[in-house]
Amino acid sequence: MNSKIDPKNTWKKFIQEGTLDSTILSNDIMESWQLCRQYKVNPYSGLANRILAKEEIAQKIADNKLLIDLYKKYIKRLHSFLKGWQYVAILTDKDGYILLKEGDSTIKKAAETIYFTEGAKWDEIEVGTNAIGLTKRLKKSTIVNGYEHFAKASQMWNCAAAPILDQEDKLIGVINISSTYLSMDLSYVLASVQLTAESISFDWKKQMQEDANILLYASERCSSKEDYIICKADKSICSLPKGFPSSYQSFIGTPVQHLEKELISLSDVHIPVLHEGRVIGYRIPIKRCPFIFKGVKGISMKSQKLLEEVEKVACTETTVHIYGETGTGKKLIAKTIHDNSFRAKRKYISLHCASLTEERLKEELLLGHKYETISLLNKEIGAYLKECTLFLEEIGELSSSMQIILLQLLQQKELAGGKKIRLITGSTIDIRLLAEQGKMNKDLFYRLYTYPLTITPLRERREDIEGIIEAYLFRQNWHPSWKKRFISIFMQGQWPGNIRELHNALERCKILYKDKKPSDSELYQLITTSENLAEASPYLFPLNYKEKMEIKRIKEALIKNNGRRENAARDLNISRATLYRKLKKYGIEKNL
Repeated sequence: MNSKIDPKNTWKKFIQEGTLDSTILSNDIMESWQLCRQYKVNPYSGLANRILAKEEIAQKIADNKLLIDLYKKYIKRLHSFLKGWQYVAILTDKDGYILLKEGDSTIKKAAETIYFTEGAKWDEIEVGTNAIGLTKRLKKSTIVNGYEHFAKASQMWNCAAAPILDQEDKLIGVINISSTYLSMDLSYVLASVQLTAESISFDWKKQMQEDANILLYASERCSSKEDYIICKADKSICSLPKGFPSSYQSFIGTPVQHLEKELISLSDVHIPVLHEGRVIGYRIPIKRCPFIFKGVKGISMKSQKLLEEVEKVACTETTVHIYGETGTGKKLIAKTIHDNSFRAKRKYISLHCASLTEERLKEELLLGHKYETISLLNKEIGAYLKECTLFLEEIGELSSSMQIILLQLLQQKELAGGKKIRLITGSTIDIRLLAEQGKMNKDLFYRLYTYPLTITPLRERREDIEGIIEAYLFRQNWHPSWKKRFISIFMQGQWPGNIRELHNALERCKILYKDKKPSDSELYQLITTSENLAEASPYLFPLNYKEKMEIKRIKEALIKNNGRRENAARDLNISRATLYRKLKKYGIEKNL
């Protein structure tokens, strides 16, 4: 400051008129004074008005144990540098709260008159321009001398402060030296404080690396079946559970709240990880939501086994292929995988391969080095593909050229702008046969067939039919008095169209007989509609091994009994009506 200018008058002029002279005050001081005026700091006071209670101070000290320990390691050296002068040494946390105060008893007593003590918040907004506040905001070493302080309470003080920074150059604390004596060489004091702060910063960074190694080691040794997020003491993520998709590794080092907002729910319980009596991090359990399935959970062993597999594979990044006849619920299973995955809050996209042209596949799905399209950057689909789940229905219908394009997509496993995808495919055709016949690219097949799921046709899990009917009646709020007879007859149907056909029959039944009671023959007529279709085209639906053996036995019984159906039914141990239905279903008479 220019010695020819009275610093007190400079301060008074600003307080009264708001005018500043850049030749007298530094830019940092001028900016701070203007900030104090903006926040209406009382220039005639400056006493600390935010002081923590004893319990809060104790918690602050516990939270900053490492910072305090490192400070104590170097404070003796700082005192030796400043020997012979009267001062107080202050350590604050990153928010400007005073953690420790020590020094000359006379100076300490003077400090207490303005509440410059443990637990007080000492920043610009609270007490006006001061070295701690400037250093906290600017993250650089500062000197504030006498009337450079904005508020009167601090204007008898001369102060020098330096920031303590972590490995990411974030503020973790401030060291400050304050004195009421003008004889102190503040430039020398500042250099001493800065050296101490830099030494603490260096040790802090080294300790953080050691802590991170300990946390990683602890996460690898964790034998608990529960999934945890491991985070550092500052609540930044250190490691994710092994089952987490690799694409989420980008969250490492970010605040744990980011992961919670974007993807998953975390427990409110943060379990401390201790090392040598110090909290170095936390284990935060992941809240596992109940398994979401919007269909009817069948009671058959095959249905239960399928859902168990779906639940296990959903929380992985594995590519899934779903095989099943028409109407078995492949779309439902694909959506269930998405709903129970880490992508549940992201977009789910379903595309039928029969409707995909080669150009559309290039333009809407693939943005690779060969295809320079930018359609995804300016179309609505591009806005929501990030971390999406993509379900490709009837994958067996892709042409050879489109298979190559899809293979390239899988090889880079990302869409436009580097957005990751999770692929699920479905087919009514066994794609293993297509690969064997050369109709499917084998490289593509092996990528799609990572985790195959097979949906059993309804006729092989008849015990599930009653539950499907009950669920339908409940949704429709329809409770016919003849429900038991209704269910009994419907359970006898072959349902070659599977659940879709059963739902269609239920819908027809409700329309026709909502207000009247049908006869048995009328109910039988509803379940034989598809069987008539099978009679016209007997091998429209793929046959499994059980059906092929059944056809073989029926043919043998008819040949043995010279076509006499009654005798053939007796040999087969079935009723004549059942035999008639099977003859129609398989078109056996036309093929004998």
